[in-house]
Amino acid sequence: MFEFQPEHKKSETVAARNLGEKIAKMYGGNPPIQVKEIITSKYQIEIIELELDPSISAIVDLDSKEIMINSTQGHQRGRFTLAHELGHIVLNHGYASGRNTPHM
Repeated sequence: MFEFQPEHKKSETVAARNLGEKIAKMYGGNPPIQVKEIITSKYQIEIIELELDPSISAIVDLDSKEIMINSTQGHQRGRFTLAHELGHIVLNHGYASGRNTPHM
């Protein structure tokens, strides 16, 4: 969908921010972007909140189309985690391959 190939760390931050802005424009443009609704309706991925180890923010199971997010993290962290996972989905990072990838 989008190409993301930064050359070094500083450009990674800029590229990630630019990608976030592109995604925001794709799905409405005005904050706050409804990340949870985009994931569930556009990509038909179920979001499950459950208590995970504190070191884990989310577990993605692409075979069963589920994102399990840690219910012990705060609301803002949960939104960040879902936005992070949406970025991976939009970039097609392992999504087509069906890999199970925990993201921390």
